[in-house]
This record gives sequence, C-alpha cells and structure tokens, in this order.
Amino acid sequence: MKKITLLSFVLFAFLIGNAQQTISFEDSEGFTLGDINGQNGWVSTPITGGGNVQNQAVSSTFATTGSNSLKIDLDTALGNQMNPIIGAFYNYASATPYNNSVFSFDVNISEQSTTSSDYIFGLVNLTGGSYVTYIRFSFDGTIFVLSRDAADVVIQPDTNADWAPLTDYNVRIEISGTTETFYIDNTQIYTGPLVTAADIEQVRFIHDNYSGLAYIDNFRTNDEPTAGVDEFDSNVFTHSYNKQSDVLTINSSELAFNNIQLYNLLGQEVLNNRLSQTLENINLSQLQDGIYMARVMIGSQFQTLKFVKQ
Repeated sequence: MKKITLLSFVLFAFLIGNAQQTISFEDSEGFTLGDINGQNGWVSTPITGGGNVQNQAVSSTFATTGSNSLKIDLDTALGNQMNPIIGAFYNYASATPYNNSVFSFDVNISEQSTTSSDYIFGLVNLTGGSYVTYIRFSFDGTIFVLSRDAADVVIQPDTNADWAPLTDYNVRIEISGTTETFYIDNTQIYTGPLVTAADIEQVRFIHDNYSGLAYIDNFRTNDEPTAGVDEFDSNVFTHSYNKQSDVLTINSSELAFNNIQLYNLLGQEVLNNRLSQTLENINLSQLQDGIYMARVMIGSQFQTLKFVKQ
C-alpha cells in the first residue's frame, strides 16, 4: 500500500448552499461526559430486547478541538459482529442534500492487529435504507471506500492509502453531482461514482466490536475552515529529546504552543500540560522508559510525534 505522508494543511474553499454545522462534543454545545445516546440528536445502536449498546460516549480524551471527543468503544456485553454495526449515529434534524456537500471529521484509532475492529464512517439515507457512501478503516491498516464500478456494481475499492494507530487523521468526503471524492489530511485518496444519489439523513460512526477504540472529533457538515491555515502552514515545528536531562524540547517558529498530551503504547494518557510559549521544555523524569506518542496543540491545530524515552 502507498503510505500517506502528513506534511501540511492547505487552504480549502468549497462553494455550498447547504446547511453548515460543526460538532465538537463540547459542554458549550450542550454535551456532557458519558453515554452519547440521547444527546443532541445522537443515538447508539439498539439491542434486541430493549436498551442500547454501552461505551459510545462523550470523552475528555484525544480531543482535536476543545476538550471533548466522541469515543467509539466495544461493548463487552456483546460478542464480535459480522459487520460494523455497533457505535454512534447522528440524525440530522432535516435531510442534508447530497449534491455539493462536504462532510469531515478527525479520527484517532487506538489499535491495529488481527483481533482489532474495523471502523466505518458512513452517510446514510434512512428513507431508502441504504448507504450514500462510506469510508472503512480496516483492522490491517487498509482504507476502503464504498463506490460503484464501470458496470454500476457496488464495490469497496482499496484506496492504496493506509492508517497507523494512535495517529490523528482528518477525513473529508466531498460529493458533487454523482461523484464522490475522499481525502485524508487534504490528500486525495479516491474519486469515483457515488453509490446512492440520495440526501443524507444520518451519519454513522460504527465498528464490529472487536478490540480497540476510536475517537471522533470536529465533525463538520458543509462547514470547512477557510481562515488561519496559511499561518499554520508557514510555522515550523521541531522537537528533540535529551536522555541525560530527561527533557523533551519542542520549538515552534511562530505560533505559541497551547497544550501537550503524552500517551503510552496502550493509549493511556500519562501527561497533560498547558503550554504558552514558542519554546517549551517538558520534564519527563516521572515517566517510565518506553515509547510515547505526543499530541501537541499549536494555535488551533495539532502535531503528533513519537519518541523513545530511555
């Protein structure tokens, strides 16, 4: 597979007439930590016999905007599923016209193994009972989408892009007429015929209840940012780790740092510090030796880095 290199954010403008909306799962938007079911148009998968799956929740971990995100987790009371069906569903108050529409979100998936979950992020027309399209993050690192071939048969083509665990990605789906185009971090990974030319009534973030979890944030409907990207593009970010002093140094050429979060290989947050300078020294003496993932907020964007503490 062809690896996507995350190099830069580019300015994106799309002329649309559809309703705009951004959901970041923040307190200011009326969300509270815990079960997403019943919050602001969101529901979780219903269970035969009554009730809904658990662990699809608003979380204060792995946010890319603000403090909260949506955690899509397995339900230990249920077994593995044949297809991704467990997760969180957002029902639009009124259907979003598919033509000239843009949907995007940030995602971070914790695990990639032979026993980990597949994740689907799909646009659904409930009236017709069908997907308009979707993108699928497979357990083996492959990224598939839903499309049609030349014979008008529904297919799931391999995009030749792949994903890595504990890494932030921005996914964007653009629909123009009956053509769909998928992007990962502003890099086009696929374009082709739309599966169903129908308005979108629901968005699904689902998995097949194997191991691992995913965090979703900054879910946008026709509300892509058009300002502040050039400033971030010109900013230079560097880092270094000094094992003698046990200090991680991060340097930003223009924009001040806002925050740093450190995670171990199990996806557990081990450090969360507020920052305010363009040059910051992070003391790591309280942490055990090992491999860590750092998520650093600069201005309104995030950078992710991996380093070895020894």
